[in-house]
Amino acid sequence: TKIYTGTGSSLALTGLGFQPDFSWVKQRSGTENHFLQDAVRGSTAVIQSDTTAAEQTASNGMTSFDSDGFTVGTDSGWNGNTETYASWNWKMGTTSGIDATGSTITPTGYSFDQTAGQSIVQYSGNNTSGAKVAHGLGAAPGMIIVKTTNTPNSWNIYQQAVDATAPEDYYMTFGTDARTDDSSRWNDTAPDSVNFTLGNAAAVNGSSNTMIAYCFAEK
Repeated sequence: TKIYTGTGSSLALTGLGFQPDFSWVKQRSGTENHFLQDAVRGSTAVIQSDTTAAEQTASNGMTSFDSDGFTVGTDSGWNGNTETYASWNWKMGTTSGIDATGSTITPTGYSFDQTAGQSIVQYSGNNTSGAKVAHGLGAAPGMIIVKTTNTPNSWNIYQQAVDATAPEDYYMTFGTDARTDDSSRWNDTAPDSVNFTLGNAAAVNGSSNTMIAYCFAEK
């Protein structure tokens, strides 16, 4: 976690101890959106956890991931003068050699950290129930967060704690809604140590949609 105060001009934020590959930034002193960016899509490609909007380009938002932190530009969502911010940052970093045994959708980009149990996976949907996507963790993920990036659509979350016997039957979203029992998200199939399984919902597996998935396993 990195807490900082904006300056209104380009600002390099250091002290993380690693180069982040996924950062979530929220203004604390105002009502700017939650901004999520990752190294797979590029630092200026932004999605917002509090909206269903498609990916946007913020050229003056987070301008780069750096060896010990990140740099923000002049956009008030990241760096308004005297405004305060919180950022949460994750280190992935392995960008080749993913185990795709049994996968039916090939990731178009990825970065993972098996030691920490976390990964970023980008893929294109095929609208086929039972499609499998490699997550790179080497252990079954306990949480998967999926968002379409090329079109507006809801966030979709798999969480192993949502049900004691069959969490794969349910999905959740960012917001106040209760869990929803719907096989079109995870195909009522638990993720395994190599792949997570999709239904045919456009929000996770639309044939003309591109998706980003953030995956986490207990390690």
